[in-house]
Amino acid sequence: GGVASAFNPAQPEVYMARLIQVRQTKKEGVVTREVPLSITSMNHRDCFILDAGAKIFVWSGDSASAGLKYRCEARAQALAGDRDGDAQVIHDIDEDFWTSVGKGPITPADHMTDEDIAPDFGEGILYKVKADVAKIEVEEVGRRQLDRSMLDTSCVMMLDTRTEIFLWLF
Repeated sequence: GGVASAFNPAQPEVYMARLIQVRQTKKEGVVTREVPLSITSMNHRDCFILDAGAKIFVWSGDSASAGLKYRCEARAQALAGDRDGDAQVIHDIDEDFWTSVGKGPITPADHMTDEDIAPDFGEGILYKVKADVAKIEVEEVGRRQLDRSMLDTSCVMMLDTRTEIFLWLF
């Protein structure tokens, strides 16, 4: 709370969209983990949360159990609760959801195994971060095939490898 000042600036929270899988395993029970933000990460056996900052989407596969759907909903509500009322949980999947994850076929439940395969996050995602007095803009510059020529000396550049984040300041 309070008034914006040099000591207490009024800057909006910046969220990077992420896809969270909620699944049931025989060995570990219910497991929640971040997966690559892609339609290829989704399947009809599990539930997924698209955390897009102010919108937190909940999508459940056709074969997801009621218990798994409940755990997914609880996780989504917890994420929204951490945002001090600045986020809402959405169950009606709209175009914003499909724009974020992409379009294409979703893996059927019977094509899934219980093996826990480590996700391939690739070689990283490069972002351009522009900061203005009233806002911060984050723009994706490239994925996987990154090159030094993609760096912009007028901005802060951020490389997200999913295990580390690197900032390049010029």
